[in-house]
Amino acid sequence: MKKRQYGEVKNVIAATLGCHYDIKQVILVDEDISIDSPGPIEWAVATRIQANIDLVVINRVLGSKLDPSGKNLGLISKIGLDAATYPDMQELFMSVKCRAKSNWI
Repeated sequence: MKKRQYGEVKNVIAATLGCHYDIKQVILVDEDISIDSPGPIEWAVATRIQANIDLVVINRVLGSKLDPSGKNLGLISKIGLDAATYPDMQELFMSVKCRAKSNWI
């Protein structure tokens, strides 16, 4: 996703988590992150998230009846991670990514 303004990604995360009871977690990343394998996604989470700002937790919502963590009531917590950068910070993250690749590849 291309983040255009503050708060936008949190709306997308909330909408995604709310669209079906089986969806329990979502990670939103920039367009430069490949979603075809877990490595790039984990890298984005490790380098682009500050938990006090970018973590969305929705508590006590209806979950799947097959989810044992919901106990008898079927209420669960859902999480969303905003691993998308702001437009004014995109160059910083690209330069870090290039440096990391040149050091380890």
